[in-house]
Amino acid sequence: MCDLRPVFFERLDWYQALRPEDGASWNVVRGPNKSWYTRSLNAALAFALDHRLYDTYRARFAGLSIKALRPAADGHSSAFAIWGVANELLGARYLERRFQWTLDLHEPPGRSRHVGDWQFVTPSGRTVFVEVKSVPDARLPPRQAASVNFTPTVRSHLARACRQLPADGRATLVLLVGGCVILDISERFPVINPLLEALFGAYQVRFNVMPYDPDTLEAGPSLYDMLVQPRKHTRLGCVAALLPGGRDYPTLRFYAIHNPFASDAALASTDLEAAFQFVVDKDGHGSFSGHLQPDVWERLRPLQHGG
Repeated sequence: MCDLRPVFFERLDWYQALRPEDGASWNVVRGPNKSWYTRSLNAALAFALDHRLYDTYRARFAGLSIKALRPAADGHSSAFAIWGVANELLGARYLERRFQWTLDLHEPPGRSRHVGDWQFVTPSGRTVFVEVKSVPDARLPPRQAASVNFTPTVRSHLARACRQLPADGRATLVLLVGGCVILDISERFPVINPLLEALFGAYQVRFNVMPYDPDTLEAGPSLYDMLVQPRKHTRLGCVAALLPGGRDYPTLRFYAIHNPFASDAALASTDLEAAFQFVVDKDGHGSFSGHLQPDVWERLRPLQHGG
């Protein structure tokens, strides 16, 4: 495998100062073991080389401080600052290589004086404004994580992204990368997901108990949320999550939720091929389709410098 880490990091002050005791940050950028996170980082760096963005992203990596890459008291990974930069590239490479989107602009103009991360053109000719947000994973034991409400965390990331989204006829996509515990979703029970709640409101299970009628059992947003949500997020066409993971080789899970309240910012589900997607039809019925974890690594991995 092509290792692009020295190309981007050698001679950077923080890179030279890292030591093995710095944990995750050392393993990601200097460790000899080419684990899944090293392979994912190299795939991200290859996107910068492919599109002549080496100087731009080397400068961004150079702006990191050694303090930010040392183990934190709050338990967050010491490598999160690195991924905060690299996830922009990893998300873009995924969109390009899996869905055959064509890069149009880096840092396209957005709302007011804001800019986005990327602008792509889909195979159908749709122009898409893309904003990537990195989500740090929760440092919680699995049993404890199952009982934590992550919806406010997800909602805060979406709120920051929505400030940047234009309303000029371009489709818009907010891509959340990382945060596997926070953004996790199941193909069997997909409605139990904080990203869905952040968009559509808290879900409730409703049924008749006097007398009990099993045919009346249904799940959906609360009455309050159904009344409030249509006034929100009209500039948000689609929100997606990319969850990197694995042991030796990367496994990349991706799912997308289309916003039925979007105006001209809507993105067609066909532009995301067979991705795991939630779409609301013209009658107001929402359903999931597609596959959550396709085998796409061969399309993403760098084979040589810049390739």
